[in-house]
Amino acid sequence: MKKPPAIQSIGLDDFLGGKVVPEKAPAKTRRLLDGLLYAGDWVFVHGNKADANSVVATAFSVLLAGGYDRNGNISANKARPVLYLDSSNEAVACRQRIRSLIPENDEWDSKSLYENLQISGPNIDPSACGFNLCAPEDQQALEAMLTSMGSQVCLVLDQLDHWLGGDGSRRSFVSWLVSLKALGVTVLLVGSKKSRSEFVLLERAAQLVIAVESSAKKPVIKLARPPSSTRKPF
Repeated sequence: MKKPPAIQSIGLDDFLGGKVVPEKAPAKTRRLLDGLLYAGDWVFVHGNKADANSVVATAFSVLLAGGYDRNGNISANKARPVLYLDSSNEAVACRQRIRSLIPENDEWDSKSLYENLQISGPNIDPSACGFNLCAPEDQQALEAMLTSMGSQVCLVLDQLDHWLGGDGSRRSFVSWLVSLKALGVTVLLVGSKKSRSEFVLLERAAQLVIAVESSAKKPVIKLARPPSSTRKPF
């Protein structure tokens, strides 16, 4: 039996310790959280450019982990633990995206962001290189980590193709997502437009679909299902 990989992640304090090259701040995507998201939802993101998709995924992670509302204000009761698995970007690129999405008036005073956002991936944490979310043992290892992070956890899978591996069962992955939903884990699935056809069933099952056309500055957002009046927004 294959030994599960060591599931480790890097705290935001350590991750942001390196020097980064300044870049223009991308448009904020706070409206994604304005009553559209519910705990346990699957959110499916696809688009033409991997970098633009990653900006949306990073914004999603920063807003949830930091507890920011749509105006950039911090609300402690909105902060959620987030595990961001980044497969295709180097650490410096991820640092740039995170820093550019922090509200200017925050001045890095938000403890919730530091405490709640964990980052991992082959270009950030080498121990995650062999991770395959179609493999039951890897699913169990990651599920244990998510459970240990607290309640209302969010899992972000940037560039979904990487985390499914080439020889795994997609059916196993979908079954695993169902089990996460039962635990109240919210999952952001980021795929490319090229591979969108491979994940058509995931897109159909998602509660929120985000189509990033040519730029992350103006994402086209459509609801796969209308918000339920009986459910409490995330």
